[in-house]
Amino acid sequence: DIVAQEESVNKIFYPDLLADGRASVTKLTRAMHYLPQIKKGFVITFITVGVFALMFQSLIRSKSAKTVLLLIPLLIAFDGIRFNDRFINVIDQKLAFGLSPLTEYLRDNVGNDRTFGFACNERSFQMYQFGVASPYGFHGNEPKWYYNLLHYDNFAKTLLNPRFVNLVDGRYLIYPKRGTLSTDTLGPIPFDTAGVFEETHGAEYVVFINNNAYPRAFFVSKYEVIPEIKTIYDRVLRGSEDLRNKTYLEVAPPVDTLIPVDSTEANPVISYYSPDSIEIKVSNSRDRIMILTDNYFPDWHAYIDNAETKIYRAYGSFRAVVVPGGADKVVFHDIPVNYHTGQKITTIGVLLTLISLAYCVYRRRQSGKLP
Repeated sequence: DIVAQEESVNKIFYPDLLADGRASVTKLTRAMHYLPQIKKGFVITFITVGVFALMFQSLIRSKSAKTVLLLIPLLIAFDGIRFNDRFINVIDQKLAFGLSPLTEYLRDNVGNDRTFGFACNERSFQMYQFGVASPYGFHGNEPKWYYNLLHYDNFAKTLLNPRFVNLVDGRYLIYPKRGTLSTDTLGPIPFDTAGVFEETHGAEYVVFINNNAYPRAFFVSKYEVIPEIKTIYDRVLRGSEDLRNKTYLEVAPPVDTLIPVDSTEANPVISYYSPDSIEIKVSNSRDRIMILTDNYFPDWHAYIDNAETKIYRAYGSFRAVVVPGGADKVVFHDIPVNYHTGQKITTIGVLLTLISLAYCVYRRRQSGKLP
């Protein structure tokens, strides 16, 4: 599995090294290959810092302030070109970002379900840009509690753990055609096979449909309050209780007992989904705890029939809300408080700067230094 991941990455990011006849690309080979560019980067950085220092020194001691200020954006543009040459042009962008039969199928069929790459580097498909959901964290941008859940055992081990895969709605599985994957790997219900699809670099992958995966939004019949989040991670990844019917919360909700979910009771249905707004239709006759296996984050707010309600962190990382019987709709909105606060501070700062500049011009005119 690891060899398959390495080959997938090497074909996209290091085709020039493979062209030299190497069977594989080691970390040492990559480091030595880019050593000249790294040295060049150090030299350019040193020169850039030195030039900036001289420019500011000149700005302080001379009257050529306008010339110095004009050169600053030119240096930034130069550094941008250098960055592009060092980082952006090292990959074949058609391979990394091009549409392929595989990404076309996933884009058109996955919907709100999630996709896993089994025994292949899923990130190499760059599925995010095609609107295909994935449980993979990306460059450390995931919330720390989700990162800690992924790495509680071992990152690779967690992504193959049936309890985790099924919990987060890992319904579509990508697997190399040359490999062998047992159809009962993730539970008692066998996989369906969607077909064999080619990726941009020529490799073929089988897409399986995991019928054991939970819906992305669902009701549970039980909950347990566990204040220690690491204990929750342990229960989620190593426990034996059915996560489809029981959740773990860190804070007690205002529900003492839950009536078991009737098999005839409809699951919540996601009727609208966007990066900052989600609408879920519900039709429960009794109070329920609804799980949405999107990551919990303080900026998200929940509304049940237009009345705001508390979001609980479920399974150590995801969202849970108490839905009263008879409710029709649950809506989640992302309201980034820090972003709006920063926006206000920036606006005030710009206004103060403009006022200061206007005042300086006014004083100079008053003193006769400006026409």
